[in-house]
Amino acid sequence: FTLLLPCVDLKLFICQSCGFPRYMQEITRLSSEVEEKLDSASKHLSSG
Repeated sequence: FTLLLPCVDLKLFICQSCGFPRYMQEITRLSSEVEEKLDSASKHLSSG
């Protein structure tokens, strides 16, 4: 049973490392969208 645990952990790690780049891409995309919205909002406020 204890021998199985490292295998499970490794499988989990491999899965996470495979999904990680896409996950980071999503976060980067979302944060840049939010930044754009905040930027346009602040411009709108300062001009008005």
